[in-house]
Amino acid sequence: MTFDSGVVEQWNERPTHTAVEQPEEELATRRELAAALEKLNPTLRDVLLLTKRDGLSYAAAARELNLSVHTVKKYVARALSILRTMGQERPVSSLWRPR
Repeated sequence: MTFDSGVVEQWNERPTHTAVEQPEEELATRRELAAALEKLNPTLRDVLLLTKRDGLSYAAAARELNLSVHTVKKYVARALSILRTMGQERPVSSLWRPR
């Protein structure tokens, strides 16, 4: 599996929502994402949520889940790839909480 870090960087630059996005549309997007996340392997889901939603570093997520940093990186890439194949165009940005 090849990890394209450029894709993640592009997602990082995207706004989480637009000014014209309606609350109903945002809620629908979040529900679709929640359903897709439920289909992920629990470890992949945990790694993705810790790193993308909660903002943990790969090292911190690795300590939390008792995994190697390399494994965490691999799992993030795999989870994002799976979500893309499920049709989630912007999965990561929908996970972020406003800070």
